[in-house]
Amino acid sequence: MVKAVVSQLTEKRDENKWQFNLLSMKVVVREHTEKLLRFVAWADTIVKAAISTQPYAALAWSAGTMLIPLAQDEMGKHEKMIEGLTVINDIQLYWKLGQETYFQASKDSTNQQLVDALVEVYLNIFKYQISAILHLAKTQFKRALAALSLDWTGQAEAIRTLSTRCNSKMLLAQHLQNEHNAQVLQKQIDASVDVLGRILESLRLDRTETRKYEEDSAKSALLQGLVPSPTDGRDRMYVSKYERDKDFNPQRLKGTCEWLLQDTLKRFQNWRDGIDSMLLLVYAGPGCGKSVLSRSLIDEGLLSTRPIASTTCYFFFKHGLSDRNNATSAMAAILHQLFSHDPSGELINIALPYHKTCGKGLSKDLDELWQIFLECVRSPEAGHVVCVLDALDECTQDREELVGKIKQFCREQQATDERRVKFFITCRPYDHILDLLESPPDDVPTTSFRVDEKSADIRRDIDRFINHQIQFSDVGKRLSSSDKDLVSKKLISMENRTYLWVKLIFDEILAKRSFYSKSSKIDKSLISGLPKSVGEAYEEILSRNQDEEETELLLRIVLAAERPLNLDEANYALTLASAEPKGFASHDELVDDCSPSDSIQSIIENICGLFISVYDSKLYFIHQTAESFLVSREPKGKWKGRFNKESAHGTLGLCCVRYLNLMRSIPTEKIGDSNRGWKPGPFVDYCAANWTSHFTSLGELSALMREESRKVWGTPDELCQWWIPVWRSHNVSAADGNFWRGTPDLTLVSYFGLLPLVHDILGEADADLKHVSYIGTPLQAAASQGHDNVVRFLLDKGADANLGGGEYLTPLIAASVGGHENVVRTLLMKKHGVNVNFTDGYWGNALERALRRANMELVDCFLRERDDCDITENTVMAAVQGQQAAQAVKALLEYRREAIKITENVISAAEDSGSEALELLLREIPHTLEINDRVAESLFRSFDANIVRLVFEQRPAEIEITDKLLAAAAGNFAGISTLEWLLDEHGEKVTVTKRVLISAAENIFHGFDVFAMLLEKRPDEIKMTASVIRAAQGNDYWGKQILELASC
Repeated sequence: MVKAVVSQLTEKRDENKWQFNLLSMKVVVREHTEKLLRFVAWADTIVKAAISTQPYAALAWSAGTMLIPLAQDEMGKHEKMIEGLTVINDIQLYWKLGQETYFQASKDSTNQQLVDALVEVYLNIFKYQISAILHLAKTQFKRALAALSLDWTGQAEAIRTLSTRCNSKMLLAQHLQNEHNAQVLQKQIDASVDVLGRILESLRLDRTETRKYEEDSAKSALLQGLVPSPTDGRDRMYVSKYERDKDFNPQRLKGTCEWLLQDTLKRFQNWRDGIDSMLLLVYAGPGCGKSVLSRSLIDEGLLSTRPIASTTCYFFFKHGLSDRNNATSAMAAILHQLFSHDPSGELINIALPYHKTCGKGLSKDLDELWQIFLECVRSPEAGHVVCVLDALDECTQDREELVGKIKQFCREQQATDERRVKFFITCRPYDHILDLLESPPDDVPTTSFRVDEKSADIRRDIDRFINHQIQFSDVGKRLSSSDKDLVSKKLISMENRTYLWVKLIFDEILAKRSFYSKSSKIDKSLISGLPKSVGEAYEEILSRNQDEEETELLLRIVLAAERPLNLDEANYALTLASAEPKGFASHDELVDDCSPSDSIQSIIENICGLFISVYDSKLYFIHQTAESFLVSREPKGKWKGRFNKESAHGTLGLCCVRYLNLMRSIPTEKIGDSNRGWKPGPFVDYCAANWTSHFTSLGELSALMREESRKVWGTPDELCQWWIPVWRSHNVSAADGNFWRGTPDLTLVSYFGLLPLVHDILGEADADLKHVSYIGTPLQAAASQGHDNVVRFLLDKGADANLGGGEYLTPLIAASVGGHENVVRTLLMKKHGVNVNFTDGYWGNALERALRRANMELVDCFLRERDDCDITENTVMAAVQGQQAAQAVKALLEYRREAIKITENVISAAEDSGSEALELLLREIPHTLEINDRVAESLFRSFDANIVRLVFEQRPAEIEITDKLLAAAAGNFAGISTLEWLLDEHGEKVTVTKRVLISAAENIFHGFDVFAMLLEKRPDEIKMTASVIRAAQGNDYWGKQILELASC
């Protein structure tokens, strides 16, 4: 009978075990569930083997494993029950090993005593499992009520206690051996490829698509601001930009990268599975496969053995690309992945207030992005997080700041038990990078790998790559067996071989097809003349094209590009550059002269060969070393060191302004169709977004570039209506509306930071520094965009630092809103006479703007540089309303403590996010608190018990616990702690009246919790009158649950 039951349970379990939505659960439940799933997969063989010989033991094992498919999505609602099951499974593992060792080896009289004791252990295990099964069979609300009387933790602890008593009947040595064996077995289960594979397979459907937030415009705007969707217009499935960057790197060959995965010191495994090290650094030289390694670890799920309860986020840096060479882009991408792959949908809510405050500028603010990251990874919804930062050496902006933040975070986490975040970083072993990552203090838990192209492990991988290329590449297919051996031996014998070099060599062989004879024999001179270094290979590739000027133009364009150009954009740029200095008379003439779209890729490949790769229809240098080769400070041969970035910007920048000016030739009726989506060509987006960047990157401005750039602003305004809206879509701080209409050229060129043109226009007779347009004066326009060099120049020319208009009224307010610290410092110099206290009324003065935007660098700058900043009630309100309210209050206390008061309005302002800041004020300057009935009600309604308790301790005689205050506490949207504290500490003064119950019933945030707490602490005072019931019925969030709870 028992055998039949177990067999039936096993079959049922096998049908359903892997068919539920794991990611819908809370993280803590997913962690326990993942451990249970590993146990289930491993226990299959235990149950099936024991059905015939030990059916009663098998029944206990089978009942436990059967719970998982029975519970399915309900597991997420029974955290303590699931946690108890994991405790039981640990005990079962321990005694499974004990049965295999102790019972077989021991024949003494204590054996039967141990057996009897174990029977009681398994009996209680089975009782727990049956209780769980029966509990799960109840309806949702009956389960909620029954859970109040089911002590899952106590039952599990009782089983643990019984198991411990059994231990005492064994020899200490045997017990220790059992514990060790159980730990080893648990690690084997955790690391089991089969178990991990089955769990990963169960996640595929859960994570097939990125979580969508289209239904919520605020969340959608936040995600779009962090990582914009592709704008190339191609009709294909959306793939995130960071995923494209990852997939640009090839997948690893089977058997490669084992030097990390199978390291004899187990450094990778210890970092991944342990808690001692949070930071893993992999140093390797150029072309050694670092990025291939990173991609493989991500794609193959090798960075964590906890796939259910972990998220892997990544960013692949790329030198020279403005959206991939900086820390802010990396953190924005990591947050985008955290939010997109969060099954609970809760993490993104952490970022919404920041986005509301900073707007589009959030994606460019490293401090704010990092603060969001910290709050996210500390949230229980985040689970375990692994961050992969590939090619850190190619991060050229804010690298030191990012590394400093990571090291500080690791240092702080090391002192806690919450070590759920790990970092995997690859980079080249440059001295300045090594100093940055490994500099004192050395208390950051770090694991390091250092490999180079000469290491035996890397050479074995490269040799495997060579042989793979010989067998499967286009070159290999042309070679006979003997020639394959010849090529293989030659390449493997080369001393300085890297992956990149091998790839270039095979391209070189393929390009010289004339060396192949009709019999497919390869000419020996080809083998002996192969380039011996990457630099030599680059030289040969670029020298193939007979049109040297064409090669140089294309290289200049790709070298200067702010982002990878797509094929159509490159077509237009190359056509424009080739036509200099004559240019084109019209846009139609340019279009006619462009190469056919279907042949441009082959044309580019013929010009530069493998030196420029086309991936996803975009142009890239084959490797960072290719760009370094072109701009090397040690010229050699024809191409090495031939270029500099400034001249390259001149080439592409001139293409851009030429193209924009060609729009003048477009018939007016076509321009009028712009709202219906007509565009003059695919190059307009790049030109509009980036021409000013090329302009400001020039070393010396040519006369032609100066002339063409002046034309871009000219009348009529129709030309600006083409390119400025496109530019604005790429610049988060751009002004709204048609701000260019009626705006003088001097103001516009100041706004865009084009200092040479500012200088030219000021020399003209009609230049007016006092003209106020939609974006203010020329000085205000430059300040709003952070152009400190233009600001200084205009001030030197006599611009009024207090004159302004438009949206931000003064240059100082404009600079503060934009977060431009250098400009603020310049304007705050007393010689310029700026009024720091000028206010626009509603949003306040420049300091208050900085406080609301949580820009602590600016706040410190104002308070440190100018002692005439007025600290008013509005100033303190702005401080407690910001995203870094506590830090803002600390700064005010440090510099201007005597001017701060805790007023009624300050307390109201702190309700949303300033609880910590208010607590700081109450501790530091409690004597300034103004207490009246409204203040007391606000404290009870909006803050947790910490705040209320603090006020009671400091001013006990000034607050009377009234029915009105109790009702405020019952409706508290910060939680139940205030009311609970009042009941516990001042119970004699508390009566649960109808007013209190109505307030609790109306509480849309915590109504159910408040009622449950009141039922537990004051059941005799709960009277469900008609007015209380009506209040609950009006609560769309908790009303139904409150009524059902009260009816039981």
